[in-house]
Amino acid sequence: MKLYGVLIALLLILSIDSIKESYSFAELGLERIEIDPLSTQQKEAVFESSITGSLLVNITIYFEGKILVEITLNNVTVKVKKSVEFRCNIEAKNKIKIRATNYGTSKAVIYENSTITIYRGSEAEKNEGEDNVLLLLKTAFICSIALPPLLIYIFEKRYIIPREAEAEVIVV
Repeated sequence: MKLYGVLIALLLILSIDSIKESYSFAELGLERIEIDPLSTQQKEAVFESSITGSLLVNITIYFEGKILVEITLNNVTVKVKKSVEFRCNIEAKNKIKIRATNYGTSKAVIYENSTITIYRGSEAEKNEGEDNVLLLLKTAFICSIALPPLLIYIFEKRYIIPREAEAEVIVV
């Protein structure tokens, strides 16, 4: 019974920082956004999030043309060139506004595979690679503490070494 408790605690500890949600513009209902030359277009969407609180948000925009993109997520406004990361208060229902201005002489397009990723983390954890290394180090540390007693317990139960019966020996 203790074994199951230790395993459940280990899994809970490891999964705390790995919570992440990712949405494409297509999933949010923001299909391909086409902007005529020298004009501005604005789109809005509402989405639900299962994780809430002050979280890191990474927005990556895939586009063609010469555009300036300004995104407002729950009253936090940022300008996006290609990708931007910022801290925002995420709630159960969130409102996103995208305002794109085409300053070129040809039509500009924001593609529907542009993404919004929401995850927990500190300011030092800027990208997925660093998050994976931190999670790996945390896993190794917890395993180095939890596994040795667990292995000793398992091997003691399986391999009980019988001892020979000691009889009294008369010494002359």
